[in-house]
Amino acid sequence: MLSSEILDRKLANVTDTASDVDSPLNEREEVHIKLLNSLKASGTGGELGVVRRIATWIDSPRVLRLIASHTPWFDDWGIQEAFIRNENTPEPIRIRCARTVGVFDLLRELDDPHLGPAEKAEIRDQARDAIHLLPAEDRVRVRTRALELSSSREAAAVAEATAAEAPLADLDDTLPVTFSASNLVDGEQAAATEEAAPPERPLGPTPVVEEDEITPEKGKARALSTLPVDRKVALARTSRDLAVLQVLSGETDDEIRLALLSNHALGDRLIADIARSASAQVAREIYRHRRLFQRPMVRRALLESPNVPSAALVEVVSSMGDLRGLLGLTQNPKIRSMEVKSRARARLTAVFRGLGSAEKISTIRSSGRSLLKALWSDFFRDEELVLRCLRECHLDKGLVLEIARSSIAPRRALRLIGETPSLSAPYEVRLALVQNPKTPPAVVERMLHGLRRSDREALAGHPTVAQALRKSS
Repeated sequence: MLSSEILDRKLANVTDTASDVDSPLNEREEVHIKLLNSLKASGTGGELGVVRRIATWIDSPRVLRLIASHTPWFDDWGIQEAFIRNENTPEPIRIRCARTVGVFDLLRELDDPHLGPAEKAEIRDQARDAIHLLPAEDRVRVRTRALELSSSREAAAVAEATAAEAPLADLDDTLPVTFSASNLVDGEQAAATEEAAPPERPLGPTPVVEEDEITPEKGKARALSTLPVDRKVALARTSRDLAVLQVLSGETDDEIRLALLSNHALGDRLIADIARSASAQVAREIYRHRRLFQRPMVRRALLESPNVPSAALVEVVSSMGDLRGLLGLTQNPKIRSMEVKSRARARLTAVFRGLGSAEKISTIRSSGRSLLKALWSDFFRDEELVLRCLRECHLDKGLVLEIARSSIAPRRALRLIGETPSLSAPYEVRLALVQNPKTPPAVVERMLHGLRRSDREALAGHPTVAQALRKSS
């Protein structure tokens, strides 16, 4: 971990790296940068939902840097959480966001009415140390957020006193607003609204074309390429020859593709191939013809097309109840639609919330780290679920590491990992515990002795390390 001064200098540089400057923008980046610049110029504040979605799903570090460089966007907690969850976020930006979100989560835990005085004092000390290490503007942001959401005077008082560099004293200015996980911006809570599918259109008369007109010895593909469009359209409607249909399905002309869709001999695989690269007109036609749209292979293929009607996307995702399938949608690089991925994550979260405790644990164990990243607050802010997973699941190292490094993992879970040799045995897990600003100081102190000298030196200015060293001295 970097010292505060070095980290601040690195985080201040959110411009393109040398490799970014040398590489041309791809089409996807150009579209999103143009959109973001337009939203930035409007400056109404109503664009935050769009920006959150882009920050969550875009796979371009350059676009993510542009979002981070605009202060009103970077100040938004939903966007900061999106930066943490997006694996493509540049590391300096991720570190800064993880630190502020981690501090705020400490303040959230400080409002737990079941905490004893000693544990409250420990959390208060941790929060103070962590806030002092933040850049000045981030201290103000944490203070403002705590004042907005804190129901007790504890968390707001810590943020107020530390941000102002003043002793903990006057507590009368906090706001009596409920402080709970439901207040925190997630950006994926919008419910999917289904639209009714349009009725099927009656098919027109079907001309008949003799397939013998295609000369077999010259090869069907070559012969078909010489035919005029109207002949290809007629063949697309009437042919029963799968080889002919396969060749025609590679045509890009919408008239030919629409004719193919009316041919009952066309199999699911060829319809799916057409769906993946469908134009807006062809995608609408597939959605209109329910006998085509209801086929599972075709529905999955439509998700990979950028031209599918929103109503079709909503219907496909909303009808899915399989957690693995929904998780696959959020991870599939062929699916470029942010709307699909956002709705898939919202649906995944809804399905997960409906499971019993035992089912949740089984699903987490079988799905691994990717499910934790998708669920995020629904997992990490369910303290009992996290503790049960650690105690009962025999989790693999990757899952334990994901919990150990999470800036919103419960402190009790971090303590359990540190106090259980089988969980903290991997070096990466011990290092993650020491780096996590929420890890209890006693655990940090114990883990420090087993770290490499280079890592201990790099962590010298870290808040949890500073507090652990101060307590041990």
